[in-house]
Amino acid sequence: PVGSLGRKLSWWLALQTLAGLGAVCAVVYAVAAMSLSARQTESLIQKQTLIRHVLDEAAVNGDLAELKHRLDDFLLGHEDLALTLQAGVGAPLYGSSGAAKPAAERRSQFEVPFSPRGAPQGAQSVTATLTLDTRSDQRLLQRLAFTLFAAATVGALLVSLGGFRLVRRGLAPVRDLVEQTRQLAADTLRQRLDGSAQPDELQPLVEQFNALLHRLNQAY
Repeated sequence: PVGSLGRKLSWWLALQTLAGLGAVCAVVYAVAAMSLSARQTESLIQKQTLIRHVLDEAAVNGDLAELKHRLDDFLLGHEDLALTLQAGVGAPLYGSSGAAKPAAERRSQFEVPFSPRGAPQGAQSVTATLTLDTRSDQRLLQRLAFTLFAAATVGALLVSLGGFRLVRRGLAPVRDLVEQTRQLAADTLRQRLDGSAQPDELQPLVEQFNALLHRLNQAY
């Protein structure tokens, strides 16, 4: 035996629904991840431009203390950003309070011509390292992944339940034919199957079965 046709159709519908919803959720997740990555890159580029501007002004003024003060003001309220300035070999020229390496980060490193008072001797440029803490975006993606997975699972379950009922309703004409054939016997061969309520796909079967009954009746 090949098993129940209704169960097979229901399972196939459930699997196809889950696959379709899974593909949609995967696309949504990928688009969200790319959008967050693009936003991080854009944020780093904007901050890099601003830091270059601050360093250019400080190089003209030549005041290293004023530079540190302006950088502190610039990073105020940006807890996800960290900045270090390195001029040559030795201690960093500047390091923000959040310069510790986070668990997830995006980093941008660039050099800026810079030689103010207070900088190491011979230093003509500084290497700026701008670090963006991406842990909040990672948590957002994790929540999005969980939400999409739950939505796909629940959606597939609901569609499967509805599909199971539709399959049962769709197979009702077949059960009706089975009931009609069960009532046939040798003394009721003049009776014919009623195909008036059957769909077009079953009409040839009804006609062939009624023709068979006619031949059997003639034979008896």
